[in-house]
Amino acid sequence: MAAKLGRTRQELLRSISSKELSEWMAYNELDPFTEDRADDRSAIIARVCAAGMLEGPHDMNDFRAVPEPVREMSLSEMGQVLRSMALGANKENQGECQNAK
Repeated sequence: MAAKLGRTRQELLRSISSKELSEWMAYNELDPFTEDRADDRSAIIARVCAAGMLEGPHDMNDFRAVPEPVREMSLSEMGQVLRSMALGANKENQGECQNAK
């Protein structure tokens, strides 16, 4: 943010209040000062173009200049996903059985 305003971090911290800094930080969450979103928009366009020309599924990271790190799921998270999938499949099966009656 300091670079965007043409100041050093120390100059920025000396010249604004804590409240104003918090407001700028909140604004940055809504509309980042960096070009990350522009990179995402370009990756979306490239992915759509590739879908029409290339076979197979493509991930957004295939088209980002700097891919986002992939976080591995913990065993606990994997268990939660599997449980929710099983519960969803079970509910669908129950609905099919009731419709068949």
